[in-house]
Amino acid sequence: CSSDLRVVASKIREDLDSILLSSDWNGFGLGIVIPEYKEVLETVPEAKLFFGKDPTIAAYCQMFYDVTEAVQKNAPGHMVGFLTDDSTYSAKISHAFFAAKKTNPQLGQSMATIAPFDDKITPTLQMADLLASVVKDAFLYWLANGRSEVDQRMEKWQSHMFPFGIWDADHMRLTIKQTVESDIFKSGSIPLQPHKSDKSDKKKRH
Repeated sequence: CSSDLRVVASKIREDLDSILLSSDWNGFGLGIVIPEYKEVLETVPEAKLFFGKDPTIAAYCQMFYDVTEAVQKNAPGHMVGFLTDDSTYSAKISHAFFAAKKTNPQLGQSMATIAPFDDKITPTLQMADLLASVVKDAFLYWLANGRSEVDQRMEKWQSHMFPFGIWDADHMRLTIKQTVESDIFKSGSIPLQPHKSDKSDKKKRH
């Protein structure tokens, strides 16, 4: 029955938690405040140059940046290989990976590869799914209880987790400002988002 299945699933989750908590690893996470993402996308003309309507790709680009930056800082000389779920997003995520390498050439030197795998048979992706669930719950708690609050359920994971990122309106505006002011943008070599725009939108960006 369904209650028995829930008991089994809960026991499997507890066992996996125990394995992860007793192992040596570091995790990263990011939560995007969707209403604020959409608000900046619609009100800041430059936003559509760099971000699409779907924030998933923006989230992956930020994760590529954060993980690689941490590796360069804490394990200099090492390269980073990324695994992703083999899904309908795989091609877009790979595109985001190569765009991130081009946009951040210094970090790009440490971004080695990206490849899609089946999360049903790939243990590392299964562990990543569990961690994503932990970060999601903490992020939703933060949104519901105020941005200064911390979900106490995160305590047991703290020794393994880098502080997970919050993508809100302020972060997005700062990212746009830094990108527009960067040398790589001024050189015209930064990858831009393809999108349709009317004359007034073009005039604002100009």
